Amino acid sequence: MKEEEKQRIISALSSKVEEIRYRAAQRLPEIYEKSLIQHLIEALADESWRIRKSVSTALATTEASPELIDALIKALGDQDNAGLRNSASEVLADIGSLAVAGLVTVLSDGDSDGRKLAADILGDIGDREAVAPLLSRTSDTDENVRAAAAEALGMIGDPSVSDNLIKVLQNDSLLVQLSCLDALERLDVIVPGAVLMSLLDVGPLRPHLYLLLGKQRNEEIVPILLESLHARSRVERSAAARALVLQYGLSNKQARIEIQISVARTANAQMIDQLRAMLTRSASEDREAAVMILGWTGNEEVVADLILAAQDESLHELIHESILLIGPKSGEQLQNLLTNIGRAEKVLVVDLLGHFGQPASLPMIIEHCLSDDVDVAEAAQQTLAKIGNPSVISTLVAFLKRNRELSPRGVVSSLIVLGTKFHDEVLEAIRPFLEDEQPALRMVAAEILCGVAHKTDIDDILKLFGDEDPQIRCAVVSALGRVSGEGTVDRLRVSLTDESSKVRTAAAKALGMRDSPEARKILQIALRDADPWVVKEALAALGRSEDQGVVEAILEFSKHSNGMVALEAVRAINHLEWRADSSWLKEVSRHPDPEVVKEVLSDSQRWPIEDLRQVLVAALSNEHWDVRMTAVKKIGELRDSAAMREVFEKLSDESDELVREAMEQILEIGEGKQDQDR
Repeated sequence: MKEEEKQRIISALSSKVEEIRYRAAQRLPEIYEKSLIQHLIEALADESWRIRKSVSTALATTEASPELIDALIKALGDQDNAGLRNSASEVLADIGSLAVAGLVTVLSDGDSDGRKLAADILGDIGDREAVAPLLSRTSDTDENVRAAAAEALGMIGDPSVSDNLIKVLQNDSLLVQLSCLDALERLDVIVPGAVLMSLLDVGPLRPHLYLLLGKQRNEEIVPILLESLHARSRVERSAAARALVLQYGLSNKQARIEIQISVARTANAQMIDQLRAMLTRSASEDREAAVMILGWTGNEEVVADLILAAQDESLHELIHESILLIGPKSGEQLQNLLTNIGRAEKVLVVDLLGHFGQPASLPMIIEHCLSDDVDVAEAAQQTLAKIGNPSVISTLVAFLKRNRELSPRGVVSSLIVLGTKFHDEVLEAIRPFLEDEQPALRMVAAEILCGVAHKTDIDDILKLFGDEDPQIRCAVVSALGRVSGEGTVDRLRVSLTDESSKVRTAAAKALGMRDSPEARKILQIALRDADPWVVKEALAALGRSEDQGVVEAILEFSKHSNGMVALEAVRAINHLEWRADSSWLKEVSRHPDPEVVKEVLSDSQRWPIEDLRQVLVAALSNEHWDVRMTAVKKIGELRDSAAMREVFEKLSDESDELVREAMEQILEIGEGKQDQDR
């Protein structure tokens, strides 16, 4: 920039028009040099806040030269311009540790205002080099300086100063005591209980004292905190609540019960209203404390307030625990809330209703089993199972009868879950539907039957084996995979010829659950199916068999043109740890589907390094970046020097940043290992 332009910017800083000065201030970083420091300091004194802010921002990004720091520290002593002092303080705090030495000088030699400002800035910087100078100022003749020094020590966070702060706390003025307590809270140290208790008569100190006392198990403090929940000061009430929760967390089981009983005994309408108000505070600690203590009151009238507070999902667990403490008498309140609350709150309410298990809540829970919201429906279904009442079964079945044209997923899932507890009752209830004229209802009944079936129910399942509905046949085949009986494998073999590919797929999966030579033989026949999903499921089942004798049947599918089929074949071969012919490794590593190649490489360490090296090096030139990445990682694992040299050769040509970074990392590791070996 030309000198003439620089001078125009400097001149503009003195304009009577604020907008001109502001625009000039924004351009200061373009012209910054040491000779202009005084002009910049003068701009920091501008009467306009936004100009001062613009200049301070500009200075914070420039070189923190000794000349600049000296000028800013000198500005701290300007008694006539508070805006300049504040702006200079902000810039010095941004400069950080480089400014500490100059600020320590002010802390020692400046006037009282300068010493206080220096302490404040040193606290913001947080450099431990300032700890000793600040400690010396805790005995300063000026109260404001002592308070600022104590607060700064807390901000720096060196716990070694806590003993000094405790001594000051016991003997100084209220202002300094408040700063010491603030610092001790920040330092998170345990202050002797006797010291804290001796100061409880000083009202303004109580909130800080409560929070520090709450960190140490002290039975004497509990009655004091309970009484302070009724205090006139909102700050004191909040601190007492938070401290009481801290005490509760430190207590044993018996002491916790005593705290809960004491809260319930002392709670009155005023205290409950004040705790309700805390539920809307901005501080999360206040909200959490209010939730817990409201639960201890045992008052069901607070349930609605607690559920509304559940809009903050971080409180869900605490709200759940609190309402459980209030107990079954919360049930009516919870039911009344269900229709007018949001999704997350509904999930919480139906779960709570399940814990209480009251019959009156059943209709509403069942209704929510059919909710369009998946989370609400799932919570309602789980709730029905928790209730553990056989009457739930008849209620659900009655719903099915009234809605014959529907296939309500929530009711089906609920009956299947209930079948784990009430197996016979569920089967007896749905058997009549297995022959219903409505296909949808038959399907529902079949799905429930197959979902809860035991080995003893095989006859009921087999009655549906030839049903005209492929969905029912699918459910039957899946059930046959879980239960066993005479002729089960033969029926699954028949299902592999079903006209529906979904049924055939289910049959292959079910056969995979029968790890027997007969089942494996039938699965190899399933590999000839025209549907790739059936083949995929058969390959997956064979791969889980632990029988290497099936590999020969699987091998050809690893070269299949359908990537999904080839991938499943490679997974099966890898799982079986077959390594009889390394030519397979080379051929399949050239498959056009990158997922197949990645699967080949990911578990290839069992092959001889001479064969594997060729495959990995070839993969370094693959067109897909993720294949190259897999190859690089595998080479890094194997630490093969010849392959590492190939990585080095390819590094300069690699176009993908992530792959290049991975190459550099394994090369660095390799060099480090070589250095160790030497």
